Amino acid sequence: MAVKRYKTCTIFARSVKDPSTGLETLGDARVYTCSRRQGGSSKLVDSTGSEFYPKSTFWVRESDLISGVHIEPHTGEMIVLGDQSTSTPQDAGAEVVRSVTIHDHTKFGESDSYVIGTGS
Repeated sequence: MAVKRYKTCTIFARSVKDPSTGLETLGDARVYTCSRRQGGSSKLVDSTGSEFYPKSTFWVRESDLISGVHIEPHTGEMIVLGDQSTSTPQDAGAEVVRSVTIHDHTKFGESDSYVIGTGS
C-alpha cells in the first residue's frame, strides 16, 4: 500500500561550470510529491561512509513526479520543500543532498522510492 504524500519538493540538478565563461549553470529542476522530516535522531551514511544526522530527510517516489523529467537523485544536488522550480536553489533555501538510499519496488509492481538526507 502506497504512503500518501501531501507536500511537494523541488530537486535541483547539479550545476555545471560553463567551460567558456567559467560561470555556474543551473541544472533542471524537478518537482515531486513527497514527505519530509526535519532533523531527527536517525543516522544516515554518506558516500564516504561517514555517519551523520540529517538536517532534513525527504521521501520521494519516482512515480510522484509533478513536473520536469525524472532523474534519479544524486549527492551534491539541492532539494527544498515546495514547488520552487522558478527560483534558484540559493533563493529558495535549498539544502545539499548528502545521501540517497534507493528502494527497488519492482517486485511489487511499483516504482522506485528514495530516502534523501541533507547535510547541514
